Amino acid sequence: MIEVQLKIALRYEGCPVCRLCQQSEARRLFFILWEGVMDREFRRVFLASEGLCLEHAWRLQTLEASEWHSGLGTGTLYESLLEAVRRMLAEQSEQTAAAASPWWHPARWLRRAPAPALPPPEQCPVCRSRRRSEQSYTSTLAKLLEQPAWREAYRASDGLCLPHLRKTLAHTARETRQWLLAETETKLHIVHHDLKEYLRKHSWQYHEEPMSQAEQRSWIRAVAVLRGERPHTREERFEQVRRPRSTSAEVPAREGATHNDGAELPAEAAEESPG
Repeated sequence: MIEVQLKIALRYEGCPVCRLCQQSEARRLFFILWEGVMDREFRRVFLASEGLCLEHAWRLQTLEASEWHSGLGTGTLYESLLEAVRRMLAEQSEQTAAAASPWWHPARWLRRAPAPALPPPEQCPVCRSRRRSEQSYTSTLAKLLEQPAWREAYRASDGLCLPHLRKTLAHTARETRQWLLAETETKLHIVHHDLKEYLRKHSWQYHEEPMSQAEQRSWIRAVAVLRGERPHTREERFEQVRRPRSTSAEVPAREGATHNDGAELPAEAAEESPG
């Protein structure tokens, strides 16, 4: 199943692991609203983590507002959480008051050992699920890239963002690691070239030169390849058309650049998928 997902994700624009993890997050958030609200085990996890992290809390709210045109699910979860947090604060207040009481007061001698002022919550369940997904996708991709067909598919793609490259390299064999590093550097060279052209053509003396679509989007792609893809909308996740990017014919080769197997710089995505 993971192999099929990676095969499809490589045909889309951007980092394939980012795309798959975003899809996994979207399914997880949908599950929370569809079944998690009344699921006893999820409610326990939700309370232990004090809800979701900042990013996923607002994404959950946005999802329910756009899909259900309501806030009933989010409101139900956070009503229980507010009750639990109020109870925790009341207990902490009692412990603090007991600690401040005179030495002869019974509360000072009968109180339990003081707990931390506010114990830290457990990790956001959606973040925890995302890390598991990243682990599965990057470790699987690392093994698949040992095969020539998968290398061709990867070469035709936009490749991994830098954070997911690091995670993938942790699972690669030495030869695959060398190939992947060289391939990624080639892809970054293309983005860097487009970005320099984008900046150059904003200068007055060059502003009349036509700008390619890849150059127009280079400042966006630079952020994506270094930090990861931005969350896609529902429509973008199902978009089938890859946006144009530079080809090897448009980008001058780096001085002294070599490629492990003598292949050219990546061109547009190949129609054939890896076997």
